[in-house]
Amino acid sequence: MAIRVEEPTADGWGARLHQALARRFGIDTRGLAAYRIAIAALVLVDLFAYRLPDLGAFYTDDGVLPRSLLAETFPVAASISLHAVTGAWAGQLALLSLTAAASAALLVGYRTRWAAILTWLGLASMQARNPHVLNAGDTLVLATLFFGLFLPLGRRWSLDALHRSEESSAQADVVASPASVGLLLQIVVVYATNAVFKTRSSGWMQGTAVRRIFALDDFTVRLGDGLAQVPELLVAANWVWFAALIASPLLVLLPGWPRAAYAGLLAALHLGMLATLMLGVFPLVSIAALLVVVPPVAWDRLEATATPLRRRIAASIPSRTRSPGSPGLPEGLRETGRDLVHSGLAVLVVAGLLWHAMALGFVAKPAALDQAGRAAEHEWRMFAPASTTYGYVEAPAELGSGETVDAIQGEPYTRQPPGDLADAYPSTLWHRYLKDLPEVTDAEQAALAGYLCEQIRTSHGEAAESLELVYVEHEIRLDGPDPVERQTLHSQPCSG
Repeated sequence: MAIRVEEPTADGWGARLHQALARRFGIDTRGLAAYRIAIAALVLVDLFAYRLPDLGAFYTDDGVLPRSLLAETFPVAASISLHAVTGAWAGQLALLSLTAAASAALLVGYRTRWAAILTWLGLASMQARNPHVLNAGDTLVLATLFFGLFLPLGRRWSLDALHRSEESSAQADVVASPASVGLLLQIVVVYATNAVFKTRSSGWMQGTAVRRIFALDDFTVRLGDGLAQVPELLVAANWVWFAALIASPLLVLLPGWPRAAYAGLLAALHLGMLATLMLGVFPLVSIAALLVVVPPVAWDRLEATATPLRRRIAASIPSRTRSPGSPGLPEGLRETGRDLVHSGLAVLVVAGLLWHAMALGFVAKPAALDQAGRAAEHEWRMFAPASTTYGYVEAPAELGSGETVDAIQGEPYTRQPPGDLADAYPSTLWHRYLKDLPEVTDAEQAALAGYLCEQIRTSHGEAAESLELVYVEHEIRLDGPDPVERQTLHSQPCSG
C-alpha cells in the first residue's frame, strides 16, 4: 500500500530512514476518518448530555464561576476564551450551538478542515471558560484534534470525498507527515507518562491501586460496585493495566495485526472503565484516539465488507470538481507554506515532549511555568498515585421556616450518606467540580455558596437564612470500615 510522503527524500540511508519512520508513523486515511467520526460524535454527546443541562451553573455569571472570578483565578483562560465575552445563558447557548453545528459537519465530513478548526476553537474556548469541570478526556480531545487539523480527516468516508471526482480522490491510503508523528506520539505519551507515574506509586507497585480506585464509592458505578467486592480480580486488573501501559510504545513499533491486537486490548480495558467508573466520555475518547493506530490490514478487511454500500451512496451524490479556470495558489507558494507548517509542527512535537519530560521531572521546569500556577499543572497522572481518601459535599441550608435542606440535592437535609456516593452528585460535571472543592480558593467556595443560596430561593420560594459547605471525607481502609471526618469548608448568610 502506498505511502504518501509529505517531505522530499534523497537516495541512500536518508531515504531508508524516512521510509522506516513512515511505516511506523504513517496513519491510514480510513483510520483518520474513523477517528473523525468518533470524536465528532463524542463531542456532540458531551455538549448535549453533559454541558447543556448545567450550562447556567458552570458557564454563566449567575453560576459558580462568574467572569470576574474567572479573571481573578484563571487570568490566562479568561483572556483567551470566547465564552468569557458573555455571561448570559442565551449567549452561552448560542456558542454551544455553533460548536455543535461545526461538530455535526465534522461528523459527516462536510468542509472537513474548516469544521475541524471551528470545533477545536469552540471546545478550547469552552474548556477555558471553566477549567474546574474538565478531565483527561477533554484534554485528550484538544491535543489529538489539534494535530488532526493538519491531516486529511475528510479524505475518506466523508461528504467531501463523495463530492470529489474519481481522479481527485484516488490518493494514497497512508499519510506520513510531522502531523501524523505528533498525533501518534501524543497518544503514546499519554500512556507512557502515566506508566512512569505509576512506577513511582507504592499502591501500583504493590498491586493494591485498583482495589483502592474501586473503593472510591463516589467514582464506582454500574458493574463497579460489584467488582469492588472481588479483590482477587482487582489485583489481576492492576497488573494487566500496568503492563498495558508499560508496553505503550508498541502502538508505533508493532506492525500489522499485532498492532491491531494491542490497540484492541487497550480499547477493551477502556470499555471496562466505562462500565465501572464515573469518567464521563474519557474512555470513549481514548478508544477514538486508538483508531488512528489501527494498521491498513485491518481497514482493508473492514472496507471490503462495506464497499457495496459505499458505492451506492457515492452514486447518489454528484461529484464536485474545480473548473480548469478557477484560481488557485501557485505551486511554489503552496510548497513554501507546506514546509513552514511542517517545520512549525515539528517544533510543537519537540516542545510537547519537553513538556511531558518536565511533568515527569526529567527536565527542570522554567520559573515562568511555576508562576503560572494551576494553568500549568496538567499531567497525565490518572489515578497515579491511587487516592487514599474520597468524599462528597453537603450544603445544609437553614430556611426561615426552620427546615434544613441540602442545597445541592434540593431535598431535606440529613447527615446520613446516600446508599451510593455517586448519587451525591447531580451530574458528572458536578462530580468533577465538587470533588476538588477543599482545594479551591475561598472566593470560589463563596461563589458556589452564593449560587446555591439563589437556587434555594428559586426552588423553595423563600430565601435561606444561612448555608454551609461541608466536606465529608472517607479514608480508604481495605481491611475494615472507612473512617469518616466532616470538615466545614465555608459558611455564610444567604439573606442580602
